Amino acid sequence: MVACRVLLPATPAILLLSLALVPIASRVGLSPWVVGFVIIAMGSTWLHTSQSVFYRMTVEMTKGEMLTEHDGTVIGVAMTLITFAAIAVSVPYWRALGLISP
Repeated sequence: MVACRVLLPATPAILLLSLALVPIASRVGLSPWVVGFVIIAMGSTWLHTSQSVFYRMTVEMTKGEMLTEHDGTVIGVAMTLITFAAIAVSVPYWRALGLISP
């Protein structure tokens, strides 16, 4: 999802990956719910400020006085890493629920 977000905005990236990956999830031992959840969760992350509508709106509303470009990049990278870590921590729980085959 992160690689797809580098090339596409959030909505097209989420739709494209959902259409491609959710239907085949069961065949590879994953619940379609888990695949969809991960796609949506990672879809709101960004590595560069131009990828985030939220950052651009915040800068526009505050006339650039609240955040710098560097701040936006740091926030985006941190949010991406935190989201990835939260998903990684959830894998044993999803496996225990039977949403992921061993």
